[in-house]
Amino acid sequence: MPTIPEDQRAAILADDGPPSHRALAEQFGVSKGTIYNVARDAGLSHLWEDRTARTEAANAGPGQSPSWGQS
Repeated sequence: MPTIPEDQRAAILADDGPPSHRALAEQFGVSKGTIYNVARDAGLSHLWEDRTARTEAANAGPGQSPSWGQS
């Protein structure tokens, strides 16, 4: 698995601009998976997991359950 340079990894972790892994990936020219892996390695992946759950719940609409809450 290719790795990104440590200075780029540090810049990704230090960036507080874009709110999403998609925006960070675009800004740094890497994949969303790379951004998630950098966050996971730093113990920060929960930040996007929580946001994903909230977005899915909001998109479910009134009276509907998000798919993560269904069996």
